[in-house]
Amino acid sequence: MVEHVRVVVFRRRLDRRVLAAAAATGVPIGIHPEAGTAALDVLEVLCAEHGVPPGSVVLGHLHRFPDSRIHQ
Repeated sequence: MVEHVRVVVFRRRLDRRVLAAAAATGVPIGIHPEAGTAALDVLEVLCAEHGVPPGSVVLGHLHRFPDSRIHQ
């Protein structure tokens, strides 16, 4: 439940200007997820919902949440 709430907050705070700047310039979007969790959910929001290329997303703190699905 807590992770779901965090992703909902992430969606609400996601600034359309960030998405537009990344699309226009190719600059990656850096995300600093709490404790490295919800990374797949964040990728779903950015990549599937907003069309950001997966290679243009930088996720921090993944070492705190060792999940073989993420670390491929």
